[in-house]
Amino acid sequence: MGYRVDLACDGREAVFMVQAQTYDLVLMDVEMPVMDGRTAIRQIRALAGPARTVPIIAMTAHVLPDQVAGLLAVGANDHIGKPFNRESLRALVERNLAASRRKAA
Repeated sequence: MGYRVDLACDGREAVFMVQAQTYDLVLMDVEMPVMDGRTAIRQIRALAGPARTVPIIAMTAHVLPDQVAGLLAVGANDHIGKPFNRESLRALVERNLAASRRKAA
């Protein structure tokens, strides 16, 4: 899709990466070893400075309405259910990046 991507092996590494550099967006898997995505989202939202506002899209097979509401409640901006297709992911990423840019302006 033309984006530069960094990969984290688990939620703890994702939190460290968001602390270490600026990201335009985070795709956060919900089920990960060491630290799950929900905990990682909470920790990112608790950070100081602009890192706490990075758009986060939760990626998960948990797509029931109460499960999605729980992800939004812990701080995810949006979610995409697994399995997903490339065009759905692209549209979601672009929508969240555009919203982030509008908010920053």
